[in-house]
Amino acid sequence: MDRVSASAFPVSTQSLNHALISQAVNIDICDEITDARTCRVVHCAILQVESMPLAELAPKFGLAFAVNIDRLISKAQAVAIAKRILHCDLAYSSEIMTKIAANALASRFLECFTEEDSQYYTNGNYYSTAPRSGWMPAAAATFDTGIVVIGKSRTGCLWVEEED
Repeated sequence: MDRVSASAFPVSTQSLNHALISQAVNIDICDEITDARTCRVVHCAILQVESMPLAELAPKFGLAFAVNIDRLISKAQAVAIAKRILHCDLAYSSEIMTKIAANALASRFLECFTEEDSQYYTNGNYYSTAPRSGWMPAAAATFDTGIVVIGKSRTGCLWVEEED
């Protein structure tokens, strides 16, 4: 089982440059998320950086195909995605953690960003309640989705990758 936490990024994501590593916000929520979501790869980090284009930012979080993270979504849709990917796996919708735990972790992650200065992106329509919603890959896994949040001074990523 491969999991990537905010503290693991300097080791496992070579594309994250040293300047960004030194500016990483020390927030325990990403460690809590990676500890609780025990399936496959979890990319979770919150960085204190000036706003930058999504195409430059996504690879710094370990997402290979930034071009596919092209859907600008609302905060409510970002919340729905975060809750869903924490609660169930992508392949079979099997429960990973309770809805209560997933909702709490998703809320805590998204509380790190203010709505008026943040934009939310994803690679599909996984915020929909439809099973197996469509997406374009942002990673090399069979299934992947999540959210990238871009604010004026803080950015974040909560993304999961899974195999069938």
